[in-house]
Parts: sequence; C-alpha cells; structure tokens
Amino acid sequence: SAVVKAEKGESLLSLGTTASGKQCSRCKQVKSLGCFCRDPTKKIGYQSWCKSCYREHNERRTQALTAAEYRKPPPHHSCSICKLVKPAAEFIKDCRRLTGLDARCKECRRKSSILARSGVTELPCVQCGEVRPATEYRMCAMTRDGDASAEACCKACQEQRRKDAALLRVHEPTVAGKL
Repeated sequence: SAVVKAEKGESLLSLGTTASGKQCSRCKQVKSLGCFCRDPTKKIGYQSWCKSCYREHNERRTQALTAAEYRKPPPHHSCSICKLVKPAAEFIKDCRRLTGLDARCKECRRKSSILARSGVTELPCVQCGEVRPATEYRMCAMTRDGDASAEACCKACQEQRRKDAALLRVHEPTVAGKL
C-alpha cells in the first residue's frame, strides 16, 4: 500500500498523490483517496480512475454490449471456407464476432466435423490440388463435439501464402503519418 511505500523512502507525492488527495487519470480532478477503489497491485494502493469515472465507464460499456446483443446480423454473409455468399440463416450465431455470425457456414462446419470423425487419411489441397496425407494439414481447434477439423490448404501452401503476404507488406509504400 501507499503507507508501506512511504515507509521505504518513497514519498506519496512522487506516487501521484498530493496532500489533498489523488488525481484521477480520467477526469483529471484531485479527489480524496476515499473516492478511489483500493488496488494492492498499484504502487499507491488505489486504482487510477475515481469511483465515479469507473461507474460511468461501466454504464457505457454495459449499454454498448446490450446494443451489440440486439444488433441484427447482416442479411447475407460470406463463408471463409467455400467463399460463397449465403443468407445469414446458413451460419450459426457467434457473439464474439463483429457480424454476430460464425465465419464458416453450417454446411462447411458439418463437412469438417464429418471429415474429422470419419478418420480420413488423405485430403486434396484446395490451393495446389495435390492429394496429401492428413498429417500435411494443420488441425484447427477442437469443435464443441470434441472433433478436430483440418484446414483446406496444406501446410506448404499456407506457408507460401504467409511468405507472399510478408513480401507484400515489406514492399508496400507507407502513407505519411501512418506506420
């Protein structure tokens, strides 16, 4: 806490407090320490925002999250696997994504799940067209059913795509003022 720090030779004034209190880093007002929540992980022992600023921030955040819950997904969405634009009903809901929909359509999700369950040993790469062993494909995260799904491009094609993207980033001219 601040008292322990002060006993070790660090003054409270050097820790961001004044004789009359502490300055809120959000509203910039000097307030008494009672207006700040305790936080043992901070040097002073108190949070950097005052209680009223935290309350205001949390209210705005709650409103934004509530608005996002009721946000209607777009009427059509593009699947990241088959690249087809399909109606939103063809995608499962995913609240972690900005669109509110999963990146893969239900059909592609089903195919990857069936593929994993069937124990397929060889797959055709969608980029180079070669049939390669399943070990040549990266396994995606486990699905809710506990099935793993293979990505559509083999590891070699994915690595080549990464290298090409890196070259493009290196050779792109930068705009003044942006890094």
